[in-house]
Amino acid sequence: MARSAAKSREMADATKAKGVHMLVGYNYVQHPIHAITRSLIESGELGDLVSVRLANSTDFLAAAEAPFVWRCDCEAAGGGAVGDLAVHLLSLTQFLIGDVAELFGRLEMVVKERRVIEGATLGKEMQVSGPVKMRAVDNDDVAHALLRFENRCLGILEVGCVHHGRKLEFTYDIIGTKGSVKWDYDRMNELQMCAGADLAHGCGVRRIELGPADPTYGL
Repeated sequence: MARSAAKSREMADATKAKGVHMLVGYNYVQHPIHAITRSLIESGELGDLVSVRLANSTDFLAAAEAPFVWRCDCEAAGGGAVGDLAVHLLSLTQFLIGDVAELFGRLEMVVKERRVIEGATLGKEMQVSGPVKMRAVDNDDVAHALLRFENRCLGILEVGCVHHGRKLEFTYDIIGTKGSVKWDYDRMNELQMCAGADLAHGCGVRRIELGPADPTYGL
C-alpha cells in the first residue's frame, strides 16, 4: 500500500475525509483455484504446514542494456522487486497460510546504473546514437527472504526482475506433514497435489483441474 505505516495512514485519512473507499487490488489472490488450496489446508488434508517455497520473477530488466524506466526510481515506484513482485506473493500466502511472524531478507541491485533514453518504456532496449547518459538505479531488482509464519510454517521467498527467460514466473509449493500442493501461473487452472490415498498407494503427484464449470468460479 505504501512504503511506511505513516504514509498508509495518510492515504487512509484522506479517503475517509473525502468519504470514499480505498482498495489495494491484489488480483492474483482472486483466482478461484486458491480457494481450493486454502480448503485443503483448512481441512487438515495436508496436515500441519511445514514449509512453502515462493517465487515471482520476470526478465523485463534482465539485460544490462535495458534503459532506465520509472520502476528503477525508488521515489517514483515506491519500491523495487519487493514492492512490485513480493507483495503479490505475500498477499497470497497471507490468504493461504496466515501472517508472517519473522523475516530475514536481503535486497540487491544487480544492475546499478542504466542508460537514460527519452521515451523509454518497460522492456524496450532502444538504440541511440551519440553520447549516452547513465543514471544510478536506486531500487532493488532481486530479493531473497527466509520467513516464519505465525503457525510456525517456514518459507523461502525469491523475487526478481532480472531473471533471464522468465516472462512471468509465479509459483508456490506448500509442504505439510500429510501431503503437498503446488501451483504455477503457467498452468493457472491446475494444482499438483499429493496427499491421503496418493501417499498410501505411492501414486505420486496428481493433477486437479479447475474451470468455469466449478462453482468457485461464480463466487
